[in-house]
Amino acid sequence: MPRSEYLGWDAYKRDWQDFFDSIGPITLFEVQNLTVNVDGNLAYSYSFQHYVANTKAGGTPKAVGTRDITVRVTDVYRKRGGPEYWWGKFFWFNAGYFVIMIASVVAYDIGGGSWVILPLAWAIERFCNAFWHLWWTIHFREYSPGLVSSILIWMDSYFVVRYRPVEEVIATRTLWGAVIIGLLAATFLAFYIPVIKGSVMRARVGGA
Repeated sequence: MPRSEYLGWDAYKRDWQDFFDSIGPITLFEVQNLTVNVDGNLAYSYSFQHYVANTKAGGTPKAVGTRDITVRVTDVYRKRGGPEYWWGKFFWFNAGYFVIMIASVVAYDIGGGSWVILPLAWAIERFCNAFWHLWWTIHFREYSPGLVSSILIWMDSYFVVRYRPVEEVIATRTLWGAVIIGLLAATFLAFYIPVIKGSVMRARVGGA
């Protein structure tokens, strides 16, 4: 019988497929009493009650029990950052990044001029990061947290380019500086955490 544990969607499907294969041909599969809850650990809890009918047993539907599953949002990030990655790191990293971006906007609002380099750099980084979320979803065939908000990022990028005040000229040096900073930040988020840092963590856990 399928077990209850923390599972990703692929593991969940494999688990039930193994169970179905073990009991023979299925003529009925019904899911009842579906409940979804979210806890403080960024986990989605699903409760299913499954009924199946086995043709070998005369086709009479029988309950095969209740399955409680918890799929954590950070399970996706553990694939990127290694098995030691947890929701606290996810929260504090993003919170710190937001503080930096907000401070950059405030600095430009107060100082003006060349201070636009930082807000523009973060806008470029977010634009690139949105494509990374799209790539992740297509490549791994699973939802990448941040994909939906990427639509808003692309809209914001369009507004930055299309509706920028004509009278506010951005110096070439400032523009290229923002492009370099933005691309470096995007590269760091796309490769360092999931590839380099993740490999180190996986090697550390595997050797423990």
